[in-house]
Amino acid sequence: MFLPANLYPIMVLHKFAITEPTTIFSGIIKLIQSGLYPIAAVVFIASFIIPFIKITGLLFLVYNTKRYSLIPTSMQSRFYRVVEWLGPWSMLDVFVVTIMMTLVNLGFIRSVEAAPGLNYFALMVIFTMFAVASFDTRLIWDIERRSTDAKAD
Repeated sequence: MFLPANLYPIMVLHKFAITEPTTIFSGIIKLIQSGLYPIAAVVFIASFIIPFIKITGLLFLVYNTKRYSLIPTSMQSRFYRVVEWLGPWSMLDVFVVTIMMTLVNLGFIRSVEAAPGLNYFALMVIFTMFAVASFDTRLIWDIERRSTDAKAD
């Protein structure tokens, strides 16, 4: 869901009967061109960086539960809590688009509608939240226990 969420348009702007689809990155570029650097940074972090960290963080944790890792289990556990805390913050984009749809609906002059990328983005956020919630943190500590049991034998 990460790739379609970033490749498909997330919203469609209608200005005087001109249709302009907007992806996450094209929206960030427009914000930068408008000089709205802080808002562009927030959108970039909430739309791309946080989901990417969540997905790679989960892959990292799953990999470390299958293999012995040199990273201490307490640090892996803290990393899991960070990934879990980041979960709902990605929904910021979905809220921004829905707020824009309600505020910028001036009929023929200007309107905003959701595009398929928003569905993929919302599904990506929901799936990563479910994946984090279903991750069993005991697996982090089990690998340490298995390695100390193997050393004792």
